[in-house]
Amino acid sequence: MDEELLREKGLNPGNPRKASLPGYGLRIAERATLLPAAGETSYGIVMQITEADLKKLYSEESVSDYVQEKVSVITEDYETLEASCYNLPGNLITGSNMAYANALLQLAKKLGLPDHYLLNIRRFIGSDT
Repeated sequence: MDEELLREKGLNPGNPRKASLPGYGLRIAERATLLPAAGETSYGIVMQITEADLKKLYSEESVSDYVQEKVSVITEDYETLEASCYNLPGNLITGSNMAYANALLQLAKKLGLPDHYLLNIRRFIGSDT
């Protein structure tokens, strides 16, 4: 998630930290999700957010199909945290959205996520952006 975008939506995320989620792979179709995938790791930002803010965020039509899943993430300081991850069920992953994939790539670059993860995102764009 993009901390700035959350703030623009009137939410108040706290304590953002880079983290990885082993055993999950990124999939980008019309929308993005993480799916269980042996041997893959996904990267992003873990942050604190209130239950009320989560309900507000996931009540939006564009993300209302996402389902909360409890996961264990590893911060860049090697701390293991229990977290909630909102994922789209696999049967709802359809189509493609290169504009979204490109925006995600730009955010991942800005956040300093690992180069191999950037390459993974690029394959959903089909270019060397």
